Amino acid sequence: MLNILPATIVQRINRGEVAIADRFPEATILFSDLVGFTSLAGRSSPGQIIEILNRLFSSFDALAKQLGLEKIKTIGDAYMVAGGLPEQRPDHAAAVADMAIKAIASTRFSRKWSYFIFDVLLDPVESQSQDKRSGRMCDALDRSLGRP
Repeated sequence: MLNILPATIVQRINRGEVAIADRFPEATILFSDLVGFTSLAGRSSPGQIIEILNRLFSSFDALAKQLGLEKIKTIGDAYMVAGGLPEQRPDHAAAVADMAIKAIASTRFSRKWSYFIFDVLLDPVESQSQDKRSGRMCDALDRSLGRP
């Protein structure tokens, strides 16, 4: 179960909890997407793509672990990580921002991508995902990072 669920959730299941539904007043979610991946995939062998993605996402996994973040999932060339859950932490936004900066730096092994697209979503995720183009997300990020 540890391959698909956070350790704290597995522990709770092992203690007999059945329906686990927690509320997190604040969390930060990072979505990353490789720019130009579709074009690269069309010019590369399946083995090359698997090798590139494995190397890239393994470095992202190591960063997430180092920063105490929770990897949510990978889908194709997209990577999703969360700060502030399943354990709350006051510096969730700063940790996720640090992840984004270090993730970009970790791609230096490959010149395949010049940049990523990152979306950073803050509390509540529903309203941010529906209204992320407004200044609300930037204001919330500034507050979480302790900026005026």
